[in-house]
Amino acid sequence: MYPSPAKLEKYAEACEGDASARPLIMCEYSHAMGNSSGNLEEWWEAFQRLNHAQGGFLWDWIDQGLLCHDEAGRPYWAYGGDFGDEPHDANFCINGMLAPDRTPHPMLHELKKLAQPVHFEATNAAQGRFRIHNRQDFTDLSWLSLTWTLSVDGKVRKRGRLPRMKTPAGESQPVKIELPRFEAKPGEERILTLEATTARDQEWAPRGHAIAWEQFALPTPRARKAAKSRSKKQLETALILNQDDRRARIEGPDLEILVDKTHARVSSLRYRDREVLVSAPVPNLWRAPTDNDGIKAFPVLPPRPLGKWLAWGLDQLEFKTTQCKVRKQGTDSIRITLASTATAKGTLENEDPEAHRIDFVQKWTFQSNGFILMRNEFRFGSALDDLPRTGIQFRVGRGFERVEWYGRGPHESHWDRKAGAALGRHAGTVDEQYHRYVVPQENGNKTDTRWLSLCSKEEMGLMMAAMAPMECRVSHLDGHDLYSARHLHELRPRP
Repeated sequence: MYPSPAKLEKYAEACEGDASARPLIMCEYSHAMGNSSGNLEEWWEAFQRLNHAQGGFLWDWIDQGLLCHDEAGRPYWAYGGDFGDEPHDANFCINGMLAPDRTPHPMLHELKKLAQPVHFEATNAAQGRFRIHNRQDFTDLSWLSLTWTLSVDGKVRKRGRLPRMKTPAGESQPVKIELPRFEAKPGEERILTLEATTARDQEWAPRGHAIAWEQFALPTPRARKAAKSRSKKQLETALILNQDDRRARIEGPDLEILVDKTHARVSSLRYRDREVLVSAPVPNLWRAPTDNDGIKAFPVLPPRPLGKWLAWGLDQLEFKTTQCKVRKQGTDSIRITLASTATAKGTLENEDPEAHRIDFVQKWTFQSNGFILMRNEFRFGSALDDLPRTGIQFRVGRGFERVEWYGRGPHESHWDRKAGAALGRHAGTVDEQYHRYVVPQENGNKTDTRWLSLCSKEEMGLMMAAMAPMECRVSHLDGHDLYSARHLHELRPRP
């Protein structure tokens, strides 16, 4: 039960050349409780590569909750302790890849991708040369339709079909795709997606059901560094700065920014007389713990990290201002530097406070054309060796309900659980980004995100683009809301 991938590999390598050696099947290898099952890709790489690593079982298939309703008629899934039962193991019966009503959790998309029976390999992607491997044991590929899609910066530019293939079980076959010719612009991202779907209705799936897919990056020219130039309009619409010891006001065309110097934060950002920010972008080292971080009913049981995070007080850190500078850079740019510090609680007596020190610097550059550059820097003391998150959090005004992003999706993804989330443009409402785990916890993360936008019905929006792919989430619930609730019906979304 639960050996590491390295231990599995060591066993398999020791079996090579031994005719009597048996393949290893793990009775449990991934605990699918709540938002979980990271690093499945490491396991499946070992299963495919090692002869004596045959596979394993995930614990387990389905959340075993019972449907109940509160006094207001709101539904929720009940578990241990909700019926006056003693003793109980709380939600330790809620550890499946499906919700009690059979709704798949995002981890099931990951498992499907890793277990897909067709593998696509690039032999020369730039020339459209690939190899298709049939990983089935008995059936050829004639029951599948094969297609390709070429996208540029997330937008589909061309689609095509491959001829029907009859590759026998366990064998592979080369294919050549005639890629369309068009001028590639510097810096754009070209992605080729190969997909296998059912060619006809099956007893278990309709025609067109996705069976396997893979994405390949095609080469594009390197982006050139754009020369800085200011248009006539920019020169005529310079930013105006007024400030005193307590605050600074920046005014430009359609834009007004307020800086709270006392608390070292940008406290207001108004566009065309409408408030975009409800709360300032501030450092955030907390997120709602997942079940595998620590059970809410028993948060301090080792070796779960939740007990350590609570002992450090990461859920209630207070940052104190150490510096606030606001200065003009020419006529159309203003630079703001905000610095603050906090100290996490020590877990040992007489422990050096510097080992728990957190320094945070936020640098803003506002331009008269509406572009804003924000850079965030953290420095941590040596004792803080296991953090749930490092980032920033802020709230926007009511009505920004439409979200679109270029990154992995459409379901949630994480840096160690993203193989089953395709790179592309995805969109929906903010509500739709929330996954209803039985026990409220961290959810809705988007990994490898190039940009994300929030828009209102009035067609006003805020777009955030990353200098390098980022992690982000949008929600009507923050980490404190999720951690304080034990059931879904206890949640009260924020506006």
